[in-house]
Amino acid sequence: MGVQYKFTTDIEGECNDDNQYYYIFSSYLKLKSLTQDNKGNPFSCKVFKNKKKKILKSKNIKNDYEVFKDLVANIKKEQKYSEVKKELKKINKIENELLSKVSNLALALKINNLGWSNQIVKSLLKINQYDLMINPIRQQENEEEFVGLLENLLNEYLEKSKDMLKTQMLANLFYHYGQSNNYKVLQNRFNSLWPLLEVREIIKKTMFAGEFFNFWYIHLLNRTSDNNLRTLMRGMLDVETIGNAAISQFWVFIYYYPGDPELRRVISHKLYKAWESKNIKDQLLVLKTLNNGILKRDLAKLNNYFDKPLFQINREFFKNNLSNPALTEYSLYKLTILGDTKLENLKELF
Repeated sequence: MGVQYKFTTDIEGECNDDNQYYYIFSSYLKLKSLTQDNKGNPFSCKVFKNKKKKILKSKNIKNDYEVFKDLVANIKKEQKYSEVKKELKKINKIENELLSKVSNLALALKINNLGWSNQIVKSLLKINQYDLMINPIRQQENEEEFVGLLENLLNEYLEKSKDMLKTQMLANLFYHYGQSNNYKVLQNRFNSLWPLLEVREIIKKTMFAGEFFNFWYIHLLNRTSDNNLRTLMRGMLDVETIGNAAISQFWVFIYYYPGDPELRRVISHKLYKAWESKNIKDQLLVLKTLNNGILKRDLAKLNNYFDKPLFQINREFFKNNLSNPALTEYSLYKLTILGDTKLENLKELF
């Protein structure tokens, strides 16, 4: 049995204000079975607090959440043009993609701009799954309240758009994003717990199904045979659809990579362009798609960098992003999982 570590009450109390980051720090040490630094000095919360850089300053999630809460609470109130500009400024400062988009949707509905509302709904249904890892909402203590606000938002969208299918799709999206039973209320409320037969019928009869192929893939996965899944996906995907798709949707190709050479050419070129863009969320998604060996090979044809072993590409990427404020914590975690537990990785925490 390995050595067990227990941090004393006085240390935990001393670290209370910085609990989130001390937890990351201490968890890393536990994984590495370390209690001392490279000079033989015991690690303590005092050392951590004194040396911790502003690079890991706490994000003001609470204020961002309050912006959304206030918008939904007053969604039926008339909004003056000058106030709209002020609200937009607040929303533009929100780092979490989901919270930013639902806040924009609330504002669009508040000023009765249905065209803008529909654009936001489309972008929500294509949201990048890695945003939650980089900028989590961290509102667990208010989760029921948050779900209630989302329900009010969906009611308002349904009332103004009369689009039940998109409303149901959003309800399902929020459930998959939240991943807790509290969010299941939304599925029940909007009757979006679709049986497989209904999902297949929606895909076949809805003209815009292909635009949200990532959404429908989630609802087909592990619910039908591989052959049937491939048939439905082939029916949704063509060169134009993939060419117009957002990179955030391309995680699907980790699991389903079309056999058509032209579709593969479009997919690999778009992924390579996303990698070169240096957008962190897009690069994370590209890294994930490299788990598909055939897709990785196609990317290697565009740049021999992708000929490297996958673990090496991952290690280099996360090493390079340890000093990136948006990715320090996640990079440290991934490097630990990769077995890279060198103490020098911790320097970005101090």
